[in-house]
Amino acid sequence: MPFTRVLHTVARRHPRSLINKTLPLIMSASPSPSPSSTVGTREPGRSWWSLPRWVPTSSHLLHEAEKNMVQHISVPYEQTMVEVDGHQINTIKAGRGPPLVLVHGFAAGVGFWCANIPALSSRFTVYALDLVGFGRSSRPLWRGSTPADAEELWVTSLNKWATAMGLSKFTLLGHSMGGYISACYALRYPHQIQHLVLADPWGVPRPPALTGPDSDLPFRYKMI
Repeated sequence: MPFTRVLHTVARRHPRSLINKTLPLIMSASPSPSPSSTVGTREPGRSWWSLPRWVPTSSHLLHEAEKNMVQHISVPYEQTMVEVDGHQINTIKAGRGPPLVLVHGFAAGVGFWCANIPALSSRFTVYALDLVGFGRSSRPLWRGSTPADAEELWVTSLNKWATAMGLSKFTLLGHSMGGYISACYALRYPHQIQHLVLADPWGVPRPPALTGPDSDLPFRYKMI
């Protein structure tokens, strides 16, 4: 979708600022308790060309959507809610072998890995989790105000989750925003990382400031 591509482009150029601006929206968008809420439908009187907006969903619909994805995991697996600081972190575990932790990207969850888990579980004990604020994990009220606060939330909760799972050293694989978070985690807890795998990670530096004749161009032309 065009909006998704725009969001992805902005994230690559300004990853820290995007995390800081979007995290409060993610945390405050708690699923509605009503199972009858609709997802992705057009409200009466609203044009299909209207700007994107938040559409309420429900825990029931979220659970049903996840069931449709995890049914494609063709190997035995366990799914549990792991408690961390009073919050629940949705976790899938499959396979046998050295531990491999999968961290999804922005607007994703455990379902993102369903097609990968069968192959990976043949060589690893695979752990896939919904980060706090995503999927079926808890969405606690976030009181931070800086990009550093956002990093602290996810890195700290990931470390406490690993402790709750009894993981002292593991391979960490992060995709997109999950790669950014995984890199932050590895910098803070290097002794716990066996290998770090970054798949299309966020973290591209901001472009340098324009100098010379281009620096006076109107903003609309700089966006082209």
